[in-house]
Amino acid sequence: MTDTIELSPAAEQLLPAVDALSVKDQEGLVQYILARLDGPPDDPAEVRKAWKAVILRRIAEIDSGKVVGVPIEEMFRKSREKHP
Repeated sequence: MTDTIELSPAAEQLLPAVDALSVKDQEGLVQYILARLDGPPDDPAEVRKAWKAVILRRIAEIDSGKVVGVPIEEMFRKSREKHP
């Protein structure tokens, strides 16, 4: 299972213990590790502020003619071609 993943010797030593866990406990461990990798949760107010800035920038780009929107029919056609 670790043939394609390089682990340190310390991590390799954990694998038998992880394998011995129930699936539920393994899922909990994965969630714990992912939460640690993701870092602290983002502040919802900051996320809204960032999205608002992106939306306003994109609207300004369309209004100025800097970018041109793609008709939805074309977008769906391209999507169907890419993912039949």
